Amino acid sequence: AVQQGASHHPPTLRHDTSNAKVQDFIKSYKKANKNADPNTFTALGYDSVYMMKQAIEKAGKNATREGVRNAIAGMSFEGVTGNFTLDKKGSPKKSVVVLELKDGKPQYKTTIQPAK
Repeated sequence: AVQQGASHHPPTLRHDTSNAKVQDFIKSYKKANKNADPNTFTALGYDSVYMMKQAIEKAGKNATREGVRNAIAGMSFEGVTGNFTLDKKGSPKKSVVVLELKDGKPQYKTTIQPAK
């Protein structure tokens, strides 16, 4: 059972109200979806699309599959679910969001960045 206090939160949409990128995403999502809140999957999907966009742009005008793959290896990305870097094999090192439960509701506490 979840108890009141601090808890580790898996990669999900941040509750960080000070992050403009996150707040813009939430606002845009709600506007396009009858005021529904985005969930973990919508945020991760959003980040995935923009991560691929970044890789394709880095691969260049005549990007190939290999060029996009090479662009992804070692990529750093700042998304709405946090910041991460992919190693040469494509495994991510990702920030972790810590939420605090107050009156049964999660509230943003801090973000822990991965060791460099």
